[in-house]
Amino acid sequence: MALQVGPTVVGQMDALQDQADSSLLVFSPEYLASAYCVHEMDRAVARGAFLPVLRNACVLPKPIPNHLYADLQSDDDAAQWQKMLDACGADLGCGAPDWLRTLDDAKRYLTRGDSVNLVVSGKPKWRELITRLESELAGLRRINLDDGKTAERPGLVREILRAYGDGRPVPESPKDLGLLSEFLGNQVSTLAFLRFENVVPRDYGFDFFANLRFHLEERNLTMLIESRVPFASLLPQDHPMSTWTNIKQIELRGR
Repeated sequence: MALQVGPTVVGQMDALQDQADSSLLVFSPEYLASAYCVHEMDRAVARGAFLPVLRNACVLPKPIPNHLYADLQSDDDAAQWQKMLDACGADLGCGAPDWLRTLDDAKRYLTRGDSVNLVVSGKPKWRELITRLESELAGLRRINLDDGKTAERPGLVREILRAYGDGRPVPESPKDLGLLSEFLGNQVSTLAFLRFENVVPRDYGFDFFANLRFHLEERNLTMLIESRVPFASLLPQDHPMSTWTNIKQIELRGR
């Protein structure tokens, strides 16, 4: 929740802190140099409701060293991440370093305009990962192919436009494809297709995927494709996207 203009910063901080069951205190030299952060820490300690985390090397203030804290100076320490997640009652469905590495890889590729195939196995929290990407990449929009509205191509086109706030009516095929091409040609878009396996039994049409590939090659479209198997294995050899090689495959393996 963002702080509002008008009321005092400290007053709003205190009100938000009082609504929380516990305060997550992430210690670093910068944290301890901030009067606001020290105020938050003092109130959390007084309440006896806080989860201490050491993020960067610093001298922990009293009485923090008397408490068990998570040492997250390294992103690769799975045991310390799990200690913190357990304390928060959270579960990523996989090791936190793997989840964070996948997030960083996807963000890096998408930011530079490379499309990504996110191959998911087991039960990791992949939807939460995409939500995080949406919060960090302003142009990313998700299209859930499990949604019955996407079963027919005009419905899929309608959902793509709506994801960007465009509520124009969508004509039936083949005119729907012209509208989609016009839309994609007028802006830079990043589309996350969830449950890409659903394209196999659906008749979106050869021309639909040929159009997507055209916009991918023109660099005004980037795709994040979530699937349970590599997306290329879902497509026949003569499919317009079966020979598309400008895609980075990353895996998120859960328990």
